[in-house]
Amino acid sequence: GGGRCERAAEESAAADALKRRWPAVAQIAFNADTRQLSQEVGGPASLRGQGQAIPSLRAPATHFSYDCALDPRNGRVLKIAIGD
Repeated sequence: GGGRCERAAEESAAADALKRRWPAVAQIAFNADTRQLSQEVGGPASLRGQGQAIPSLRAPATHFSYDCALDPRNGRVLKIAIGD
């Protein structure tokens, strides 16, 4: 596999959602080992993962999870949900 350095679509969508939740977010880090992709035949792909964020400079690091629905044809993010 080539070294893809651009952020995956679901990670940038999750980062956008986290920035809406925490407008002053200081850092967002994704844990690549937690990524789980599942796909129903003929349906959207579902990608789940976890990470850590620092909601603001004074806040402690906090854990988050994301659940992302992807269009399997082009990898576009259809919807994303952020959880704790």
